[in-house]
Amino acid sequence: MVISKTLRIRTSGDCDIVDITKEVAKAVDESAIANGTITVFVTGSTAGVTTIEYETGLVADFKAMWERIAPGISDMNMIAPEETATGPHM
Repeated sequence: MVISKTLRIRTSGDCDIVDITKEVAKAVDESAIANGTITVFVTGSTAGVTTIEYETGLVADFKAMWERIAPGISDMNMIAPEETATGPHM
């Protein structure tokens, strides 16, 4: 048996990290399935799903890691279109 459930989660962007454990657990409880596998995925090119221990220090470290890997992502709106990787916009 396959059951699909859509969860809509709002984020504030800019490397916002949201704990969805309760929402996923509720969806599992509502399914009445006792054994199986859960697949969680996100659509969109700039979103992601990971499994980490949602703890204040870890969340801060995770955000700092992304800032080291891709500094200034939150400033991307300040870049002129001709400076982006996709080139000039028409």
